[in-house]
Amino acid sequence: MCGLAGIVLKQPGDVGQALVAMGTALVHRGGDSTGFAIYDEVSADHLTVSLHAVGVDTAATRVEVDAVLAAAGIRGELMESLDRDAEFFARYRVSVDADPATLTRYLESVPGVTVHAVGRALTVIKDLGSAAQVDQVHRVGGRRGRHGTVHCRLATQGTVDVDASHPFWARPFPDVSVVHHGHITNSERLRRLLCARGFTFRTDNDSETLAVYLADRLDQGEDLEVAMAASLRDLDGIFTYLLATADGVGVARDRWGACPLVVAETDTMIAFGSEEYALLTVVPEGTRVRSIGEEAVLVWKSTVTS
Repeated sequence: MCGLAGIVLKQPGDVGQALVAMGTALVHRGGDSTGFAIYDEVSADHLTVSLHAVGVDTAATRVEVDAVLAAAGIRGELMESLDRDAEFFARYRVSVDADPATLTRYLESVPGVTVHAVGRALTVIKDLGSAAQVDQVHRVGGRRGRHGTVHCRLATQGTVDVDASHPFWARPFPDVSVVHHGHITNSERLRRLLCARGFTFRTDNDSETLAVYLADRLDQGEDLEVAMAASLRDLDGIFTYLLATADGVGVARDRWGACPLVVAETDTMIAFGSEEYALLTVVPEGTRVRSIGEEAVLVWKSTVTS
């Protein structure tokens, strides 16, 4: 079933806390894994790399990550990390002139490592379990920012593991992420076309295909609304998705409207998600919540008020 939600603040604030609250309210829609994409102010001098390693000697893998960065002439600094048995999560600060595709290729040459995101504004945090459980381990609620998304997964496609969880980063495009509810029935055809042009994928999830498809259109000069409107023509199946970039968030709902989506706006935020109940955890009592209709695209920039 899955559940998703997002928020755009009109001034930077407690994005993590809001996303945890909405994700907790949606736990009945999926508790296999939960993930967050959090966008802070855009950095002028560094990229943030979110990565995960599993089935490894954590100390040796960190040494190897440092070695491949150094061999590539990429300046990298470990910002934060979390260790479990034969597994760790880490965020690195990397020189802004590093090419994201090259950086990702070097990092993923280290056995067990998967890059979850690269960007000047984006941090991706995802793990197995509910929003409350992921927050307890990763302290998501303490993170500030401008906008973000959360996804609660009930795995109907692909494996139940951290790397197959949402959000999906649109590799190799910096700062582009997608959370998705539904099933894109022509995703294999889209993926073959993208692979023929040199794009690579880390999972077999249709949501990862969607992320790269959309980011590719943005890279060709389309804005969020145009790229997302094209997706309603190009994609088959039933779906609702949230596309986030460093500038804001867009929401799209297919022509059939099988996957729900609602939105609420106040003087300080725009919140949207699968259920009204989730939005009511972050907006004041009495705020109007409206349903977004079929075959709809809406975009909100984090720098504007509507």
